[in-house]
Amino acid sequence: MGEGEAQGYLGQIALRRNALDAAEVYFQAALAIFGETGDRQNAGWALTRLGRVARFREDYAAAGQRYQEALDVQRAIGD
Repeated sequence: MGEGEAQGYLGQIALRRNALDAAEVYFQAALAIFGETGDRQNAGWALTRLGRVARFREDYAAAGQRYQEALDVQRAIGD
């Protein structure tokens, strides 16, 4: 497991604990790492999780934006 995945798993734990600020930090870190390494599939995954954080905060505009970004990435890679 790489650092990006570890950050993502920590984000998942934080999300399940409803620690939304911590989850966002972990998912942002994962997204940055996946972006640096060119791992577009996992970058899409991280964007989806950031969308979930925004949705839990009832920030539907931000959630929609993140979900759209994730969808764009997945379509671009043919997933």
